[in-house]
Amino acid sequence: SDQPFDVVVFDEIFVNDVPHLAIIDDYIRHHPNTICLATGDHFQNAPISRYPYPREYFQYVMERLFPHVLCLHVCKRVRDPVQAARLRLILDELKQCSSNKEAYAVLLRHFEAFDKLADMYQADVSPTNVTYFNDTRDIVNNYYSGGRP
Repeated sequence: SDQPFDVVVFDEIFVNDVPHLAIIDDYIRHHPNTICLATGDHFQNAPISRYPYPREYFQYVMERLFPHVLCLHVCKRVRDPVQAARLRLILDELKQCSSNKEAYAVLLRHFEAFDKLADMYQADVSPTNVTYFNDTRDIVNNYYSGGRP
């Protein structure tokens, strides 16, 4: 059969740039009997691309590829109702930001930030952290799992 799959799921679709979406479009058009689904978060960072496209164009391409959308509004990873409400508040505030500077200000209102790991070691902070680099993540996780300096 020329239909190798009944269903194809493109996970984390928003990490793909427009040229990669063209490849996905080609697959979908050449497999009309295959159910094609996509998952992803449209609020994540734009894909890294040699060809930057305006977000509106990117959204247009996505809507053309996947015209039916199911939007989930509850983060199932956060089980504590207080923390879930806090997450929704932060997300709502971030959606209103029109610049990275505004988004950074929102994050600083809700989280304590450290420029140096030494500052974190001196603070009384939660073991729930966000880090920019994986190496930093490993150091922070090690610190909170008992490997303190």
